[in-house]
Amino acid sequence: MLVNDKKFTLSTRAGCRRLLAVLLAVVLLCGLFAAIIASNGGDVMCSRVTFDARGAVISADLYIPAGTSDEDSLPAVTIAHGRGVTKGTFKSFAEELARRGFVVLNVDCYGVGLSEVPVNEELGAGANSPGGELDYNTHPMSVLDAANYLRSLKYVDTTRIGILGQSGGARRAGAAVVADCGYYTFNDVMINVLHDEFGIDFTEQEIFDDADAIAQKKLSEDMLAFYNYRRDELLEEYNNRVKSVCLLGSDASVVFKQSTVQVAGYDVNRNVQTCLGIINGGNDTGYRDFPGRDTTKEAIYLGENNMEIESWYLIDDNNKTSTVFGNFRTSSIVDDEEFANTLNNGVVRLYVSSPLESHSKAFFSRQTTENVVHYFEETLNYNRGNLTDSSTTPLDAGSHLFVIREVLNGIAMLAMIGLMFPVFALLINRDNAEFVPVDASKLTYKYSKKQYWIFAVLSALFGLYAIYRGNKANLGPMAPRYFLNLFPQISTYRNVELFILYVAIASVIMLCIYAFLSKKANGDSGLKRLGIAIPFKTILKYLIFAFAALVFSYILLLVSEYLFNQDFRFWMAVFTDMKVEDWGYAFCFFVIFTPMYLAINAAINYSTRTDISAVKDDIICVIINSAGVWLCFLIQIIFLFTMQKDFSNFICSYQVVLIVPITVVIARVTYRMTNSIWLGTFTNAMFVAWSLVSGTGASDFYIPIGIFARILGA
Repeated sequence: MLVNDKKFTLSTRAGCRRLLAVLLAVVLLCGLFAAIIASNGGDVMCSRVTFDARGAVISADLYIPAGTSDEDSLPAVTIAHGRGVTKGTFKSFAEELARRGFVVLNVDCYGVGLSEVPVNEELGAGANSPGGELDYNTHPMSVLDAANYLRSLKYVDTTRIGILGQSGGARRAGAAVVADCGYYTFNDVMINVLHDEFGIDFTEQEIFDDADAIAQKKLSEDMLAFYNYRRDELLEEYNNRVKSVCLLGSDASVVFKQSTVQVAGYDVNRNVQTCLGIINGGNDTGYRDFPGRDTTKEAIYLGENNMEIESWYLIDDNNKTSTVFGNFRTSSIVDDEEFANTLNNGVVRLYVSSPLESHSKAFFSRQTTENVVHYFEETLNYNRGNLTDSSTTPLDAGSHLFVIREVLNGIAMLAMIGLMFPVFALLINRDNAEFVPVDASKLTYKYSKKQYWIFAVLSALFGLYAIYRGNKANLGPMAPRYFLNLFPQISTYRNVELFILYVAIASVIMLCIYAFLSKKANGDSGLKRLGIAIPFKTILKYLIFAFAALVFSYILLLVSEYLFNQDFRFWMAVFTDMKVEDWGYAFCFFVIFTPMYLAINAAINYSTRTDISAVKDDIICVIINSAGVWLCFLIQIIFLFTMQKDFSNFICSYQVVLIVPITVVIARVTYRMTNSIWLGTFTNAMFVAWSLVSGTGASDFYIPIGIFARILGA
């Protein structure tokens, strides 16, 4: 970030202003072009919406085709994100479905992003539940609320509503479908009407007969007229249930199973009455064996046979059989009327594997996105018009633009980070005309290249071990034993917390070795060069500077969101807006991270070199301190593709691949500016806390709406 060009440099106030102007332009232009892509050149309108959930405000992004009116009747899909991420991570699916004319509601789960937590959720759990817990695994947690919101829109075809869920969102989506669709066939419903409302008794065999035929045979003319009235009434209600659900990274444990229901007083087994597709990555740990599981075979009556991948199954619960009636790749409702009728009226199951994908890679995947689009265009009969309409010209399911938008968001994020350096330079030297960075020769001592590279290798190995161990603290039952679990509702980022802790411990060890060798060779530990023992007033000034950079960056984010509906992100590295009480969580993380980053930044800057240029030294430093994470990530990819197993599961920590080099750059550049590690320490602690908290939220427990949110309305 230190540029020697006279026009763009941190060495002068004029150069800082030019850098500010250029980086601001990058942020705004990236936001503009990202908005153009997200809206498909203006064909799609995306707006932030909120809706009520029993007194709580739920936040979502609503995508509708431009020019839509209440005279339209469009299919709609609601999207449920998984744990450890927010709705913003699922923009890819939302944008690609919207480009094909679907109405899309991309919603934040209770407590995540800007969504609040209602006192009671859709199924009644909440504040009055034992322990005040919301069960993420068996409750909709906003998904059913979202489907009901879609039903309220005049331009939505309520007979063609779908749900897409990934990971934890797949479990929430499954719970929503069970609650919305249930297990009764429509014939079961009408048999129960004849039994409960008309007093007709049935034998166990007769409950499987056609209810309409029985009504014609056993009811008087007046009673038959009332029966038909009830039939039309209930059929309209039945047809307005969720039509299709697609689950990613899931074993569909909530929904892919039978349940016992009563029909005319008899117990019968039924599957959930909807179209259900499961799309998992070929490297999706824990789900690769789904087609051969006993529970899978039992649910769709396969006996000893495994479920065929990419085959459409029609379930017949009456005869306890299932039949393959089409192939995901080759069968289409466009060419086969019988296939179309089966998808429209049958209880259908499908399993698809995206061979090259892992769990969290699914929501940044062209292959998975193509599969999702194709699934919904077939089950909801739509792609820029009804597929079965000969005048419709669909957009190919493999045509995607979201990756370009994601790259633009990533560039904007890096520009936002870069903006803090000229801001710091102007603040540090606000009273003088010129700003001169600290002479690097005053920051370090000379030592052998052999010693330098030994420590470089050790740093990389420590980093490798830190992320390896941090990733072991996944979401299992032993995770709460870690003392960093101060906020269970944000537990999905425990991996990153532990990674930072392990790196801090390693940094202390490295510093002790550095100091010992320096003391032995030079009679001086060298720790004074780090500028730790500076006046408290100066430390406080650097804290204020870091906070000013945070406020400036957040304002820039709000401007980008207001103008372009774009935030700062790349895949799972995220900086986005938060509820006011979430800043309380961020402050607590800042307090936790500050001593850790003090140790980390000390180790990073202790070995500043003077035998090479500052830029080259900083590049080498970034590579050395990021190498452990990058190497672990590479080994994980190799393990997945060669042995189909994990080396170190990155499900909740992909963001560190990018965040680590960013924090190293911040540590280095601010040190050269100030001859102290305090400014970089405060900045890293604040921005990492912001990123972690804004990337997730409270989701597993009932947490009442905070007093500050009530007062400030934020």
